[in-house]
Amino acid sequence: MPLAIQMSKYGPPEVLTPVELSLPELRPNEVLIEVIATAVNRSDVNVRSGHHPILKPNPFPYIPGIETLGIVCAKGAEVSLNLGTRVVTMMQKMGGVHAHRPGGYQSHVVAPASTVAPLSESTDPYAMAALGLAAVTAYQGLQRTGLKAGDRVLITGASGGVGTAALGLAKAWGATAVAVTSHPSKVPTLLELGADEVWDLSTSSWEEVRATPYDAVLELVGADTFRQCVQSLKPYGKICVVGAIAGGEATLSVWDLLDEIQITGYSSEHLDGNELRSTITRIERLLLQDRLLVPPVVRYPLKEAARAHRDMEQGALVGRQLLLP
Repeated sequence: MPLAIQMSKYGPPEVLTPVELSLPELRPNEVLIEVIATAVNRSDVNVRSGHHPILKPNPFPYIPGIETLGIVCAKGAEVSLNLGTRVVTMMQKMGGVHAHRPGGYQSHVVAPASTVAPLSESTDPYAMAALGLAAVTAYQGLQRTGLKAGDRVLITGASGGVGTAALGLAKAWGATAVAVTSHPSKVPTLLELGADEVWDLSTSSWEEVRATPYDAVLELVGADTFRQCVQSLKPYGKICVVGAIAGGEATLSVWDLLDEIQITGYSSEHLDGNELRSTITRIERLLLQDRLLVPPVVRYPLKEAARAHRDMEQGALVGRQLLLP
């Protein structure tokens, strides 16, 4: 029987329960994906804990997971994709706070064909699963900063999935990548992942981080870090906010704006099928050209999703976590 991870209430990781579910009948525009790997994201933890409640009445039972990668093993009558095609699907009301369709913590996932992106047969599926939504978010965020070869970019929250993907993308684009972390044990790994400099805020100050200003900032932390990042920009520099793990409340001095800096943001909640396919194609090309490093990965059996959540909450990991059916 197909396996899924389900929760019937908000709470600690133990609310994630393995269950067996029968496969639904496919609609004409849908595909059935036999899952190879599903990545765990911080938003999965936030939904599970109730920090980000599901935006629909009577949301339970709920299957988490805002992305997955697998093989098309069945399809509806209107679908042109070939059986056996490797695909990724993510966001677009999958799992997450919208949960219009069940999430990726399953051995088999049903998705509208319009929400999937096909992959090359040459692509390592586990490498692409490890990059996944984190790399899509990093790519879109860095694009919005106008990052180009020779620029200097500051990446906060650099040890997470988006941060590690951003390091690799920045290097692939010829930029100087500077990482910020609060965990000294993570510094060596961030350097291995391509960071030209790593600032450990447990031993360094923001004054030191800002000593050489930046053309761009990819900001994932929020709260006071946002203010510090704004003050780290060169005149005409750009900051893109893609997360706020420390909180969304932040301060900004209007004097900072006199340097004509630009502040923007990106959320993968706005991702659609066309943007997914075009971004995955670009990421896949860099991967196949050996220009993009894959972040470190910890693999878990799907039924041990609760353990993966506990590990993420403890903050000791660098890179990505994958659930394998």
